[in-house]
Amino acid sequence: MNKNLSTPFHCAMHINKLLLHDCGVAVVNGDPWDIHRPLQTDCTIKFIKMKGSDPVEVNKAFWRGCSHLLGNLIDSAFKSDVYVNLIGSPDITVEDGYFAYDAELSWGSWTPNDLELQTLSREALLVRNRGWKFEPLIVSPEFAKKLFPDNLIKQEFIDRLTERTAEGVNRVAIYRCGSFVDVCEGPLIPDTSIIGRIELLDVRSHPDNPAISRFRAVALPAGFDAHYSTWKFICDSQKIQVQS
Repeated sequence: MNKNLSTPFHCAMHINKLLLHDCGVAVVNGDPWDIHRPLQTDCTIKFIKMKGSDPVEVNKAFWRGCSHLLGNLIDSAFKSDVYVNLIGSPDITVEDGYFAYDAELSWGSWTPNDLELQTLSREALLVRNRGWKFEPLIVSPEFAKKLFPDNLIKQEFIDRLTERTAEGVNRVAIYRCGSFVDVCEGPLIPDTSIIGRIELLDVRSHPDNPAISRFRAVALPAGFDAHYSTWKFICDSQKIQVQS
Protein backbone atom coordinates (compact mmCIF):
# COMPACT_ATOMS: atom_id res chain seq x y z
CA MET A 1 0.00 0.00 0.00
CA ASN A 2 1.20 3.51 -0.84
CA LYS A 3 0.69 6.55 1.40
CA ASN A 4 -1.73 9.14 -0.02
CA LEU A 5 -2.53 6.83 -2.96
CA SER A 6 -3.92 3.54 -1.65
CA THR A 7 -7.46 3.50 -0.27
CA PRO A 8 -9.52 1.09 1.85
CA PHE A 9 -10.97 -0.09 -1.48
CA HIS A 10 -7.51 -1.25 -2.58
CA CYS A 11 -7.01 -3.00 0.77
CA ALA A 12 -10.33 -4.81 0.40
CA MET A 13 -9.26 -6.08 -3.03
CA HIS A 14 -6.37 -7.93 -1.38
CA ILE A 15 -8.50 -9.35 1.45
CA ASN A 16 -11.81 -10.52 0.01
CA LYS A 17 -13.52 -9.25 -3.12
CA LEU A 18 -16.90 -9.77 -1.43
CA LEU A 19 -16.01 -6.77 0.74
CA LEU A 20 -16.14 -4.60 -2.37
CA HIS A 21 -19.87 -5.34 -2.71
CA ASP A 22 -20.87 -5.46 0.96
CA CYS A 23 -18.91 -2.60 2.50
CA GLY A 24 -20.55 0.79 3.00
CA VAL A 25 -17.84 2.68 4.87
CA ALA A 26 -14.47 2.10 6.51
CA VAL A 27 -13.20 3.00 9.97
CA VAL A 28 -9.52 4.03 9.91
CA ASN A 29 -7.75 4.33 13.25
CA GLY A 30 -11.16 4.67 14.87
CA ASP A 31 -12.45 7.40 12.50
CA PRO A 32 -15.14 6.93 9.80
CA TRP A 33 -13.43 6.99 6.38
CA ASP A 34 -14.47 6.93 2.73
CA ILE A 35 -13.79 3.67 0.90
CA HIS A 36 -12.17 5.65 -1.93
CA ARG A 37 -10.23 8.13 0.22
CA PRO A 38 -6.42 7.73 0.23
CA LEU A 39 -4.83 6.56 3.46
CA GLN A 40 -2.46 9.10 4.98
CA THR A 41 -0.47 7.09 7.52
CA ASP A 42 0.05 3.62 9.01
CA CYS A 43 -3.34 2.51 10.25
CA THR A 44 -5.79 -0.18 11.20
CA ILE A 45 -8.90 -0.54 9.02
CA LYS A 46 -12.30 -1.90 9.88
CA PHE A 47 -14.85 -2.44 7.13
CA ILE A 48 -18.50 -1.74 8.00
CA LYS A 49 -21.02 -3.68 5.94
CA MET A 50 -24.40 -2.32 4.88
CA LYS A 51 -26.11 -5.13 6.83
CA GLY A 52 -23.65 -5.21 9.70
CA SER A 53 -24.43 -5.32 13.41
CA ASP A 54 -23.34 -1.70 13.97
CA PRO A 55 -25.19 0.38 11.35
CA VAL A 56 -24.75 3.90 12.79
CA GLU A 57 -21.85 5.14 10.64
CA VAL A 58 -22.89 3.31 7.50
CA ASN A 59 -26.42 4.75 7.80
CA LYS A 60 -24.97 8.26 8.00
CA ALA A 61 -22.75 7.59 4.97
CA PHE A 62 -25.74 6.23 3.04
CA TRP A 63 -27.86 9.30 3.82
CA ARG A 64 -25.03 11.64 2.81
CA GLY A 65 -24.54 9.75 -0.45
CA CYS A 66 -28.26 9.99 -1.20
CA SER A 67 -28.19 13.73 -0.51
CA HIS A 68 -25.22 14.13 -2.86
CA LEU A 69 -27.13 12.24 -5.57
CA LEU A 70 -30.10 14.53 -4.97
CA GLY A 71 -27.90 17.58 -5.51
CA ASN A 72 -26.60 15.97 -8.71
CA LEU A 73 -30.19 15.45 -9.85
CA ILE A 74 -31.25 19.04 -9.12
CA ASP A 75 -28.18 20.36 -10.92
CA SER A 76 -29.02 18.48 -14.14
CA ALA A 77 -32.81 18.05 -14.16
CA PHE A 78 -33.88 21.51 -15.29
CA LYS A 79 -33.62 23.21 -18.66
CA SER A 80 -30.80 25.66 -19.26
CA ASP A 81 -33.11 28.68 -18.95
CA VAL A 82 -33.85 27.80 -15.30
CA TYR A 83 -31.35 29.31 -12.87
CA VAL A 84 -30.36 26.81 -10.17
CA ASN A 85 -28.15 27.80 -7.24
CA LEU A 86 -27.22 24.74 -5.21
CA ILE A 87 -26.99 25.45 -1.48
CA GLY A 88 -26.40 22.04 0.03
CA SER A 89 -27.78 19.32 2.25
CA PRO A 90 -29.37 20.61 5.46
CA ASP A 91 -28.47 19.20 8.87
CA ILE A 92 -30.95 16.33 8.98
CA THR A 93 -30.34 13.21 11.08
CA VAL A 94 -30.93 9.61 10.06
CA GLU A 95 -33.69 9.47 12.67
CA ASP A 96 -35.68 12.06 10.72
CA GLY A 97 -36.32 9.35 8.15
CA TYR A 98 -35.60 11.34 5.00
CA PHE A 99 -32.77 13.23 3.31
CA ALA A 100 -32.89 16.60 1.58
CA TYR A 101 -31.10 19.17 -0.52
CA ASP A 102 -31.68 22.93 -0.63
CA ALA A 103 -31.52 25.03 -3.80
CA GLU A 104 -32.60 28.39 -5.14
CA LEU A 105 -34.61 28.32 -8.37
CA SER A 106 -35.13 31.27 -10.71
CA TRP A 107 -38.92 31.08 -10.30
CA GLY A 108 -38.70 31.10 -6.51
CA SER A 109 -40.57 28.63 -4.35
CA TRP A 110 -41.83 25.61 -6.31
CA THR A 111 -44.48 23.01 -5.52
CA PRO A 112 -44.26 20.21 -8.13
CA ASN A 113 -47.27 18.07 -8.94
CA ASP A 114 -47.29 14.26 -8.67
CA LEU A 115 -46.22 13.77 -12.28
CA GLU A 116 -43.25 16.10 -11.85
CA LEU A 117 -42.20 14.28 -8.66
CA GLN A 118 -42.44 10.94 -10.48
CA THR A 119 -40.25 12.32 -13.28
CA LEU A 120 -37.63 13.49 -10.79
CA SER A 121 -37.71 10.07 -9.09
CA ARG A 122 -37.12 8.34 -12.43
CA GLU A 123 -34.19 10.67 -13.14
CA ALA A 124 -32.75 9.82 -9.71
CA LEU A 125 -32.94 6.12 -10.60
CA LEU A 126 -31.07 6.79 -13.84
CA VAL A 127 -28.26 8.45 -11.88
CA ARG A 128 -28.23 5.54 -9.45
CA ASN A 129 -28.03 2.98 -12.27
CA ARG A 130 -24.81 4.51 -13.61
CA GLY A 131 -22.91 3.18 -10.60
CA TRP A 132 -20.81 6.32 -10.28
CA LYS A 133 -18.29 6.47 -7.46
CA PHE A 134 -18.60 9.05 -4.70
CA GLU A 135 -14.97 10.06 -5.05
CA PRO A 136 -13.42 12.28 -2.36
CA LEU A 137 -10.94 14.82 -3.73
CA ILE A 138 -8.56 16.24 -1.13
CA VAL A 139 -7.79 19.83 -2.11
CA SER A 140 -6.80 23.14 -0.58
CA PRO A 141 -9.67 25.28 0.75
CA GLU A 142 -8.59 28.03 -1.67
CA PHE A 143 -9.05 25.70 -4.65
CA ALA A 144 -12.40 24.45 -3.31
CA LYS A 145 -13.70 28.00 -3.01
CA LYS A 146 -12.79 28.70 -6.63
CA LEU A 147 -15.26 26.01 -7.64
CA PHE A 148 -18.07 27.98 -5.99
CA PRO A 149 -17.02 31.63 -6.52
CA ASP A 150 -20.50 33.12 -6.10
CA ASN A 151 -21.82 30.80 -3.41
CA LEU A 152 -21.07 32.30 0.01
CA ILE A 153 -22.90 29.49 1.84
CA LYS A 154 -20.65 26.83 0.31
CA GLN A 155 -17.55 28.92 0.95
CA GLU A 156 -18.46 29.19 4.63
CA PHE A 157 -19.11 25.45 4.70
CA ILE A 158 -15.64 24.84 3.22
CA ASP A 159 -14.11 26.84 6.09
CA ARG A 160 -15.94 24.66 8.64
CA LEU A 161 -14.82 21.41 6.99
CA THR A 162 -11.17 22.38 6.50
CA GLU A 163 -8.72 20.22 8.46
CA ARG A 164 -4.97 20.48 9.06
CA THR A 165 -2.95 17.46 7.93
CA ALA A 166 -0.03 15.87 9.79
CA GLU A 167 2.25 17.93 7.54
CA GLY A 168 0.57 21.14 8.75
CA VAL A 169 -1.28 21.81 5.48
CA ASN A 170 -4.93 22.84 5.33
CA ARG A 171 -7.04 20.48 3.25
CA VAL A 172 -10.73 19.88 2.62
CA ALA A 173 -12.56 16.97 0.95
CA ILE A 174 -14.91 17.71 -1.91
CA TYR A 175 -16.83 14.91 -3.62
CA ARG A 176 -17.20 14.04 -7.29
CA CYS A 177 -19.95 11.81 -8.69
CA GLY A 178 -19.79 11.62 -12.47
CA SER A 179 -19.20 15.22 -13.56
CA PHE A 180 -20.95 16.66 -10.49
CA VAL A 181 -18.74 18.11 -7.76
CA ASP A 182 -20.01 19.31 -4.39
CA VAL A 183 -18.76 20.07 -0.92
CA CYS A 184 -20.35 18.07 1.87
CA GLU A 185 -19.54 16.35 5.13
CA GLY A 186 -18.16 12.82 4.75
CA PRO A 187 -17.72 9.97 4.59
CA LEU A 188 -20.12 8.82 1.86
CA ILE A 189 -20.97 5.35 0.59
CA PRO A 190 -18.65 4.04 -2.18
CA ASP A 191 -20.94 4.52 -5.21
CA THR A 192 -24.50 5.08 -6.41
CA SER A 193 -25.18 1.37 -7.03
CA ILE A 194 -25.50 0.89 -3.26
CA ILE A 195 -28.70 2.94 -3.42
CA GLY A 196 -31.78 0.82 -4.13
CA ARG A 197 -35.24 2.34 -4.13
CA ILE A 198 -35.38 6.11 -4.13
CA GLU A 199 -38.35 8.46 -4.36
CA LEU A 200 -38.83 12.22 -4.25
CA LEU A 201 -41.39 13.09 -1.56
CA ASP A 202 -41.97 16.78 -2.22
CA VAL A 203 -40.38 20.18 -2.66
CA ARG A 204 -41.16 22.63 0.13
CA SER A 205 -40.14 26.14 1.08
CA HIS A 206 -37.16 26.39 3.42
CA PRO A 207 -38.47 26.95 6.99
CA ASP A 208 -36.31 30.09 7.41
CA ASN A 209 -36.16 31.39 3.83
CA PRO A 210 -39.20 30.95 1.53
CA ALA A 211 -37.06 31.77 -1.52
CA ILE A 212 -35.15 28.51 -1.05
CA SER A 213 -36.67 25.19 -2.14
CA ARG A 214 -36.03 22.07 -0.06
CA PHE A 215 -36.15 18.83 -2.05
CA ARG A 216 -37.02 15.88 0.21
CA ALA A 217 -36.66 12.18 -0.60
CA VAL A 218 -36.39 8.70 0.90
CA ALA A 219 -34.34 5.69 -0.16
CA LEU A 220 -33.42 2.14 0.78
CA PRO A 221 -30.04 0.47 0.20
CA ALA A 222 -29.81 -2.07 -2.61
CA GLY A 223 -30.50 -5.54 -1.28
CA PHE A 224 -32.97 -4.29 1.36
CA ASP A 225 -36.20 -5.69 0.00
CA ALA A 226 -39.52 -4.04 0.84
CA HIS A 227 -43.00 -4.95 -0.34
CA TYR A 228 -44.82 -2.28 -2.34
CA SER A 229 -47.20 -1.62 0.57
CA THR A 230 -44.26 -1.23 2.99
CA TRP A 231 -42.46 1.18 0.67
CA LYS A 232 -45.66 3.19 0.18
CA PHE A 233 -46.07 3.38 3.96
CA ILE A 234 -42.51 4.70 4.35
CA CYS A 235 -43.14 7.43 1.76
CA ASP A 236 -46.61 8.37 3.00
CA SER A 237 -45.60 8.49 6.66
CA GLN A 238 -42.90 11.06 5.90
CA LYS A 239 -45.33 13.25 3.98
CA ILE A 240 -47.84 13.10 6.85
CA GLN A 241 -45.12 13.78 9.43
CA VAL A 242 -44.10 17.05 7.77
CA GLN A 243 -47.66 18.17 7.10
CA SER A 244 -48.76 17.61 10.71
